[in-house]
Amino acid sequence: MLMSEKVLRRLDYKPLDYTATKVDLNLRLDLPLTRVSSKILVKALNPSATSFVLDGQKLNLISLKLNGQVWTDYTLEKLDGPDGFEKLHVDVSSLEQRDEFVLEIENEFNLETNLAMSGIYLSDQVVVSQCEAEGFRRITYYFDRPDCLAEFTTHIEAKDSYQYLLSNGNLIASGKLEDGWHFATWHDPFPKPCYLFACVAGNFDVLDDKFVTKSGREVKLRLFAEPGRLEEIRFAMEAIKRSMKWDEERFDLEYDLDIFMVVGVGYFNAGAMENKGLNIFNESLLIGNKDTSNDQNLFLIDSVIAHEYFHNWTGDRVTCRDWFQLTLKEGLTVFRDQEYSADTVDRTIQRIKNASQIQTYQFNEDKSPLAHPIRPDEVESQDNFYTTTVYEKGAEVIRLLHTLIGEENFQKGMKLYFARHDGKAVTCDDFVDAMADASGYDLSHFRLWYSQSGTPEVTVTTSYDAETKTQDVSFSQVTPPTFDQKDKQPLTLALKTNFLTADGRTLSNLTTTTGEVVPELIVFSEQSYSFTLANVPEKLTIVTNLDFSSPVRIKQELTSAELANIAANSQNLFAKYNAFNEYYNSLYTLNEQAFTANPKVELVVDQYFMEIYQNLFAHALENPGITAEILSFHSAAKVIAGLNKAVDPVVYSRIDKAIKEKIYQTFAERLLAIYQALPLREWEYKAEHFGERALRSELLSLLTITGNNLELVESLENKATCFNDREAVISAVADNDLTSLRYLLDKFAKDFVKHPTSLDVLLTLLIKNAKSVEQIEEILAQAPQFDLNKPNSVYTLMGGLRANYNVFFADNGLSYLKDLIVKIDKNNPAVAAYICRFFARYDSYLEPHRGRILKVLADLVQNYQLSKNTTEILTRTYKASLA
Repeated sequence: MLMSEKVLRRLDYKPLDYTATKVDLNLRLDLPLTRVSSKILVKALNPSATSFVLDGQKLNLISLKLNGQVWTDYTLEKLDGPDGFEKLHVDVSSLEQRDEFVLEIENEFNLETNLAMSGIYLSDQVVVSQCEAEGFRRITYYFDRPDCLAEFTTHIEAKDSYQYLLSNGNLIASGKLEDGWHFATWHDPFPKPCYLFACVAGNFDVLDDKFVTKSGREVKLRLFAEPGRLEEIRFAMEAIKRSMKWDEERFDLEYDLDIFMVVGVGYFNAGAMENKGLNIFNESLLIGNKDTSNDQNLFLIDSVIAHEYFHNWTGDRVTCRDWFQLTLKEGLTVFRDQEYSADTVDRTIQRIKNASQIQTYQFNEDKSPLAHPIRPDEVESQDNFYTTTVYEKGAEVIRLLHTLIGEENFQKGMKLYFARHDGKAVTCDDFVDAMADASGYDLSHFRLWYSQSGTPEVTVTTSYDAETKTQDVSFSQVTPPTFDQKDKQPLTLALKTNFLTADGRTLSNLTTTTGEVVPELIVFSEQSYSFTLANVPEKLTIVTNLDFSSPVRIKQELTSAELANIAANSQNLFAKYNAFNEYYNSLYTLNEQAFTANPKVELVVDQYFMEIYQNLFAHALENPGITAEILSFHSAAKVIAGLNKAVDPVVYSRIDKAIKEKIYQTFAERLLAIYQALPLREWEYKAEHFGERALRSELLSLLTITGNNLELVESLENKATCFNDREAVISAVADNDLTSLRYLLDKFAKDFVKHPTSLDVLLTLLIKNAKSVEQIEEILAQAPQFDLNKPNSVYTLMGGLRANYNVFFADNGLSYLKDLIVKIDKNNPAVAAYICRFFARYDSYLEPHRGRILKVLADLVQNYQLSKNTTEILTRTYKASLA
């Protein structure tokens, strides 16, 4: 039902009246009830305040003491709603010394019934914690906000059956207790907010190693994984050491504790968590090697390990004042992990992936009812801050800042940022201040990127005068109104630009009619920027926003001939990739009307189809990775996500298949020749090898799309040297419905029966290609690893379902989605809310799909009492649909 939740606003921030400076936390981990006792040194920040409020959720308060005495001047407020939120109001007006005192709280919570995977909960047989953003309140009553930084000592007691007892910092004591119990005590000398607290108890395979820092300190490294998976965490260990070395070399940042630990668990909502000294990972982003994970997942393992490790400084040592400042740590750290991947793997491929994520997901968020700036202004649930806008667009804003001031000044700014704010909780403005002061740049207008939502649209226009041999060039920007903000201002943009002749030459050092040299990086903060090129012998094609130098949508009328020229001749690989995609998108527009009227109509292509793809395949082996990225864009899902109009997804999926069949029919011999020329090497973690394997996978799919070349599939199955090739086999069989080879799907399932993350790859393919909801339910019933209470299972199901347009957009497909949301929300609001973000894209689809989506949305809003997380997403979307 439609509920009105309290709106939290950034500008309403108020400092705490009282804060914690030291915490002694005792956890007795037992089933079903875990007992918690905390001793907190509380300090008054506002001498006139006579009370304070602590947060709790689904706790049972046993006792409360102040300075060792039982204290009864408190009120426990139970908030309305299904989430179980509590406020513990403590009155200290009668306390003689209020400037500093000791608060002791004893409470308990039910470990077994906590299925939200927030606070401390069970992941199979492992006790594990997740406290960001507001999970610590599920453990004990506390100041559950990021601006309360305290030094933690954690004492854990558990039965001997839990071999390892882990927490933040350094181990200072351990030993045996009575009745088959034991203990471990950890001390973290660095003050931290409670969202960085971590606790783990369980049995693991452990991989030990060490890293010697640049100052000569030896840091012990420990990785913990489910028993039997030891060989699958060796790759992760190497990734940790690469990350530590890179952060020393690029950012001059050294690790600060004696030990760095990482634990992988099966039940985890997020990808990973940067708890100080004890990172906790979803096993899908920690466990894997060449035999059980594809290249893309190993790349993700590498980058996510880097991301969480980099948080040690950008997030842990310097954290956020409040959750509205989340991009302070996340945007910056995403930028840092992207740079790590660019430096250690391949910069162009990395840039393509980053830009694609923004164009595919974040641009859509900007035009939806969920639009918000990278530093949001209001929210109902703090958990709903974790978005592509805050993370990925936040990283692009940091990258734009880096582009404007340069690497040297950026590093000066980082050093000043740490010098000023180490050990503090600060704001986005504090970060920009450090960058401005260190670089000398005036960044006052740049700050608008933090407060303004939406995607800037840059229109590029040009006209050529053959008589005067001049060419007028104009860039104009506008940010369309968003649901949260109607009025927009021009932003600071930096567009990397070059100019291409008709015969493919890139011209540089061009001058304007006023005698100025046109810079490669065009920077402007006004609504428009124009100039006139002088002494131009012919009309030049403007190729702009190279390497996605600004997170904007370019609106430019390029002909197929110009796109073909860029694709063939641009010296910038990102520009080549983008030109191919623009042309590919144009094929959908060209065929949309005909395929809507007749699903079996023949695909129409223009005269440049042959030229563009002939050029691509002629040079395919020069950079297999780029070729693979171009071909991997060939999917209806990516095309639809990048469009700025409503479409029929079922029609687009038909066009998608028709284009791929056309490519195969036109270039079959060349595709086969390229496929056969690709070497089948022993696996190595190298960009060149990634590219070869990715291209082999894309080509195998094309070569078998009409049911031909089946011998290639069986041959690759027999010769495969890694999981990536095994996945190429089952993808071709499942996606192209190669009935005679379906035995290979069964073989894959048997080979990986002990590897749930590997089986999820097959499960996604089966769901994606199912013919009905009923068939999907049959597939799930036969999948041994599937558990609706497990986030990875839900993500797998949704990945396959969302890609299956024929089933998903049918009436019973959307009803199936509704039932899933209701079931999942009862236990795990964070995952349910994540699924509900789909509804915000209702206006991307034509009727009857839009109507079906809105019908299900209205049903959820009007007839179900859901969690605060889920309700916020649904009601914002529902209200927008009524406007």
